[in-house]
Amino acid sequence: MSDTQASDKPSDNVEDVPRDCCSAARTCASTAAATATSIDPVCGMQVDPAATPHRLALAGVEHYFCSAHCRQTFADSNAQASAAR
Repeated sequence: MSDTQASDKPSDNVEDVPRDCCSAARTCASTAAATATSIDPVCGMQVDPAATPHRLALAGVEHYFCSAHCRQTFADSNAQASAAR
């Protein structure tokens, strides 16, 4: 038998790990990273809304693009669709 008790051992307890925002900090960080990006509706590329200058508000919805080319393609396709109605 050992004289070592559970409190004498290094802890594997999750509560001993410093947390950023909640008890599942790794989940929070990955969730924050996932929500910080948007998908370019033309090419499907992930875009950081805070960093891209290529954006277009259409019908009250803000769309984010990876490039001026994708933004223009989207704007042109919406203009054509509106003209066809």
